[in-house]
Amino acid sequence: MLGVLDFAPAKAYLGAAVVALTGTGLLSELLASLIPKEESYYCLPEELVGGQAAVLYTVGKDAGMVRILDPCGNLRDLPARTRSTTEIPSGTTVVLTDYDAGAAMFYVETA
Repeated sequence: MLGVLDFAPAKAYLGAAVVALTGTGLLSELLASLIPKEESYYCLPEELVGGQAAVLYTVGKDAGMVRILDPCGNLRDLPARTRSTTEIPSGTTVVLTDYDAGAAMFYVETA
C-alpha cells in the first residue's frame, strides 16, 4: 500500500523544509521585535515614599510589616517602623514617610 509521501519527489521535501525554516525564522524575528527585550517591574524603595499602605503586622518603634501596591502594579510586603513609641495595629492605613537605606526599612505614620 502506497502512502501519500511516496508520490512526492525529494526536491519537494527539500523545498518545503527550506520554506518552513526560513518562514519560521522570519516570523520569530518579527515577533521578537515587538516584544520588549527586558521586562522589569522593579521600583526603587524611594519611589514608594508618600504611598499609602495597610499594616499587616503591628508596626512599632523596632519593627512591623506593611503591604503596598507600588507604582509598577506589584503588591509588596515591606518592613516598617514608627518614629514614635505608639504602636500601629494590623489593618490600619498608613503613609510611608521615609526610607532608611541602611536598615532597609520604611518609617510610617497613620494616614
